[in-house]
Amino acid sequence: MPPSQEDPPDTESLHPGRPSTCPNCGAKILDRAAGCLRCAATDSLGEVATQGARSASVPKEIAGYRVVRELGAGGMGTVYEAYDQEMNRPVALKVLSRHLSESAKADARFAREAWIGGRLNHVNLVRVYGRGEWQELSYYSMELVGGGSLHDVITRMKRDGRDETRGLEFGSREYLTWAIGKIIDAARGLDYAHRRGVVHRDIKPMNILLGTDPEVVKIADFGLAIDSESTRLTTVGRMLGTVAYMSPEQIRGRHDEIGVRTDIYALGVTLFEMLTLELPYAGKTQQLYLNAVMSSQHKRLTRLNKRVGRDLEIVLNKALEKKAKDRYATAGELAEDLENVLHFRPIRARPPTPPAKLLKWTRQKPMQATLAAVLILGVPALSWLSVRFVQHRNLLGQVELERLWEDARRMMHEEFYPQAVVKLTAILASQLRNPEALRERALCYAKLAEDETVANRRAEYESLALGDISAVIDQIPDASWPYRVRAQILASIGRADEAREDEEAAGRLRAASPGIDDLHAEGLLAYMAGDYQRAVDQFTDLIVMQPDAVLARGTRALAYERLGDRIRARADYEVVTALNPDNFYPHYRLGRMLTRAGEIAEGEARLRRALELAPENPHVYDALSVTLIRQARMKAERDDPDAALASYREAERLLRRALEIDPDFPSAHSNLGAMLVDMNLLMKSPSAAPVQEAMRHYDRAITLWKTPGSESAPRGPGYGEALINRCDGLIELRDVDRALAACRQVTEFLPEDPDTFYNLAGAYALANRIDEALDALERDFTLGDTDHEYLASDPWFEPLREDPRFTSLLDRMKRAASEEAGG
Repeated sequence: MPPSQEDPPDTESLHPGRPSTCPNCGAKILDRAAGCLRCAATDSLGEVATQGARSASVPKEIAGYRVVRELGAGGMGTVYEAYDQEMNRPVALKVLSRHLSESAKADARFAREAWIGGRLNHVNLVRVYGRGEWQELSYYSMELVGGGSLHDVITRMKRDGRDETRGLEFGSREYLTWAIGKIIDAARGLDYAHRRGVVHRDIKPMNILLGTDPEVVKIADFGLAIDSESTRLTTVGRMLGTVAYMSPEQIRGRHDEIGVRTDIYALGVTLFEMLTLELPYAGKTQQLYLNAVMSSQHKRLTRLNKRVGRDLEIVLNKALEKKAKDRYATAGELAEDLENVLHFRPIRARPPTPPAKLLKWTRQKPMQATLAAVLILGVPALSWLSVRFVQHRNLLGQVELERLWEDARRMMHEEFYPQAVVKLTAILASQLRNPEALRERALCYAKLAEDETVANRRAEYESLALGDISAVIDQIPDASWPYRVRAQILASIGRADEAREDEEAAGRLRAASPGIDDLHAEGLLAYMAGDYQRAVDQFTDLIVMQPDAVLARGTRALAYERLGDRIRARADYEVVTALNPDNFYPHYRLGRMLTRAGEIAEGEARLRRALELAPENPHVYDALSVTLIRQARMKAERDDPDAALASYREAERLLRRALEIDPDFPSAHSNLGAMLVDMNLLMKSPSAAPVQEAMRHYDRAITLWKTPGSESAPRGPGYGEALINRCDGLIELRDVDRALAACRQVTEFLPEDPDTFYNLAGAYALANRIDEALDALERDFTLGDTDHEYLASDPWFEPLREDPRFTSLLDRMKRAASEEAGG
């Protein structure tokens, strides 16, 4: 299953900066791998990349509505500010995404969202005016709310400690009263919706809007709402909502338990965040946060905000109860108790009694409760509390499995197959016959077999791959996709006759209309085989059937990226972030793609968001460092060395942090070496020490790029980059003998890369081996290097200056560069 030779590298390693000149615009270029960043700023992503891909595609008019501007985009569609020319009023216009327009399920969900909003008429709910179809697009118009959202207020309070537009300061009595008042209004609106059978399911600060003149609360976005009069379109067991505001019953995926009290819980989390600027639970990752919600007591409100009184804390505690039956029965009751707090009247909620506190403690801390029971009550209590311990352990196990799956899929996407095998094996240790885990591990073993050059290890990987997928066939012999997976593995290891038999079996079993499992497996096979267009086609069919299929959409984005279709890749990444906003991976991939496309600032913003979501992930630190290094080179090109050094130093800090987390991360070693060389060249008095440290990092990267436990050829372009960088560093140190050996090695590994022959020529020149240096430069020129200006000024080639062959080569390079510019 060979990958396409045009794949962009999944882990990016940089060369040290080497100035050259762009043939198109004449700008000086430091980052030869990235090319001219000025030209890249106007590529296929748009007329001006910093304006984003969407700006050029905003329509002027939709169904008689004059479009003013785009307000935002989410999982289902795009929202525009528009003007209703017939009714003579401003509106918000939501349009179903074109790629979902052919999906009956997506269209039904969109229509239901509009229908629910249209039948709800309350001052604290965004009003839907009308719905229709226009040029095969579904849309609906609604009330335009222009005062931002509670999310905006929280953001300003976190950033500045105050909201200048409202004259509010965090910690003040005025802000406390204002915040409680807004939640009271939101609760009144929800109570109205609940009494009409509608549960929102996605209450969060971003969906609580603020009108102007007067400032009234408006709840928006009923895209995940359920109502008693319509069919539920979601799949049982799937989490829906935004993680930080999800109730325990949502986290468990128990849709039969989701109701009015689910929205009350989310409203409680929102008020908690407004009053403390923190979430109720602690957790650095999504999995840890979910674990805390399910098994820990939330933070004490009065400890985080001294202005919060005991009554308000009791009200919020009741709203945040883990069991739905222990919360307020209605949003109206919550609103009444909050009004009681504001007016210093007695509240209806009561703090839990000592026995109730003890029961909660046994649920949340089963191990400690079991030990206490044994010491105090003896064995009978042990039996009862052991049940609680088993439930707690099972919950922790589920959270750990989700984390392992996330890691395994990311490593497969990044083509770190040995590491993916480790994660998948851990999953199978607790789920011995999980078909999906067996399938993924089989594909990883097959990829490792392809790359292995040692015969006995290759045979071992092949056997393991076939063993895993055959176990799936034993489990589900009537399913089509396992035979297709085994057929592709057999074909990849040269067993064509057996592959043909499995393909025939898959064809016999495959239904006329393939199911989601078939489409997912076939899309994954195509992706791993490098057939990215077929992968796109398979995942598109799957997404039509299941529009909120996050994994399928994320993998389709990767396939689009491999095909060079950055606009569609970006659209898919944006939808994935909307469907799963707490997952770092789409931010990470989108940030790297934007950086490569020249959208450095937005790429950096995406990667910083990924870092917030995954603060212990070394890949994010490494990718963000690459963005900063490119920024530093741009600043150096503009002759701003101080600003360049500042960016380099932040990149250095990020890379050293990545290596603290994972000392065996090859890309971080290689990039740290390149950054040290770059930074050293900017210094007024360069020294050998940074270059020597860089050499140690290059050597370590070269060792690590090899597949662990194998003598196989190294994977990925990073190995070649590290070889080039080591050769370059040895030349800088004037260690000529070692430089020659290193440069010969890299030309053997990358025989079509002009940089390798340029470096080899430099080493020969420094060794005064003129003929061999000129031969290597000829090869460099033949492979496409026309940078005559850099060659003419490079001190490595001082011994060649008077040689007429060198002068002739410079002239030919100059003519070729002129022809390229003219063409």
